[in-house]
Amino acid sequence: MDSSYPTPKHGWVCFHCGEAFEGNLAGWHQARQHFGLSCESEPACIMRVPSGEASLVRKIRALENELSELKARIAAEDTDADRQFYRMSAEHQVALRREEEKGYERGLSDGRSLETANG
Repeated sequence: MDSSYPTPKHGWVCFHCGEAFEGNLAGWHQARQHFGLSCESEPACIMRVPSGEASLVRKIRALENELSELKARIAAEDTDADRQFYRMSAEHQVALRREEEKGYERGLSDGRSLETANG
């Protein structure tokens, strides 16, 4: 059972339809099918699924799980575009630093020439 908090002793109750799910493994699976995989999922009682079509709800939940896995995989991938973006960002930072250093050196040089002209 993969959950972020302990299973309540009494189980779960849907506040939309009042259906209760026991706090055991079977109840956990039933609740997961009813409520979905995340807080963004729509509970089965709210979906416009004809009664007796539990297979449609199971298919929707399987697709939600697949989508969640794909999102996680995409987030973890390092693409060529990502590498190019970071390379270009690093090159830009180096170029900015060089230009700042050139400006600083110019300022020092101008200051020295003023000292020698006045001095």
